[in-house]
Amino acid sequence: AAALAIVALAFAVTLSTALQTRASFVLPLTAILLATWICGRGPGLAAAVFAALAGLYYFIPPGDSVFLANSEDILPSLILVFAALFLSLFAAERDRARESARTQARRQGALAKFGQQTLQGGAFSTALDEGVALVCEMLGLTHGFALELLPNEAGLLLKTGRGWNGQAIGQTVLPGDAGSLAGYTLDSPTPIVIADARTENRFGIPPLLSDHGVRSGVMVAIGDVGHPWGVLGAFTNRRRSPNPEELQGVQAVANILSAAIGRQRAENELRASETRY
Repeated sequence: AAALAIVALAFAVTLSTALQTRASFVLPLTAILLATWICGRGPGLAAAVFAALAGLYYFIPPGDSVFLANSEDILPSLILVFAALFLSLFAAERDRARESARTQARRQGALAKFGQQTLQGGAFSTALDEGVALVCEMLGLTHGFALELLPNEAGLLLKTGRGWNGQAIGQTVLPGDAGSLAGYTLDSPTPIVIADARTENRFGIPPLLSDHGVRSGVMVAIGDVGHPWGVLGAFTNRRRSPNPEELQGVQAVANILSAAIGRQRAENELRASETRY
């Protein structure tokens, strides 16, 4: 950024001397534009500061000083300031778009790999572990679990997870009634987002989450609407609202697990039928 600004200013000084004019003061804008476009927002702002100070020193009276001689010379400086702000905002938006595209590509690749491995066969418990880990990684969350609905809907067992007390896995049973988080999720065809557990009033927050300081999270049902297997969830201790693309990723993981469960149930029914006949 500094090198670009220096080159532009050197060219501006040479041109100003040759033409006996101060119009070349706008040339540092080229340095700002290049620094911002090539290097990003931070270097662009650095080039803007450097160019503005150097421009004041070389091109605006009284010369050899960064202080203005009269108010009329404020305009060139304001041009640089506003140009720097505009270009920095542009660069920031461009960087966000690029990062979003890269993140989406990584997410799609991870989902495709998970789907292929899960649907090829193997232990369903392994698929659950990988599904929980994938959701946590996609959303950058610290806690996650898969809950299995117990017979007669007596609750949901913490089948697997990450970030919890090790003794909780396979031992903790969460309520599944309509007023509970898990029960509310089972009745929803779309993911349930907890924006802030401290102010949540749609359902009760189970002790497993509150004891671990969970603040935000997302949950989604696994299995058919009329025949659910359980719930997939991921959480964090800070406020976090997933965007639509992230929610689609969570739903995709649940759909893959649902497909694996459907295949497993079909295979079990086929084996049972073969045994009877």
